[in-house]
Amino acid sequence: MGGGAIWGERVGVTLSERPYSSARDAVASSELADLIEIQKQHYMDIQDFSGFDKIVSAGRYEHVGLRNLATYFQAVARLLRPGGVSQSRHRLDRRGWPVLRPCRRRLH
Repeated sequence: MGGGAIWGERVGVTLSERPYSSARDAVASSELADLIEIQKQHYMDIQDFSGFDKIVSAGRYEHVGLRNLATYFQAVARLLRPGGVSQSRHRLDRRGWPVLRPCRRRLH
């Protein structure tokens, strides 16, 4: 639901308008409207919370950039509760390097 969104415990976080709108529409038209909150903000700005049990990230590498991956994964670790799990889904080349296709805008 919304490419590039970071999903945690009943919270969807994305900075992009298209995934934000798509996710809000999908949640609003489902039976999950009272259970899921969609936020439009940068993942580094998430401060006041009790932590997430799970974080799923899809397609972040190309937006974060290779130089910022360590900072990105530190933020994911900070956002997880002790014992929490993170799953990242990204395209890799044959050497195991992230496929970084050009983006119009970087998040950092």
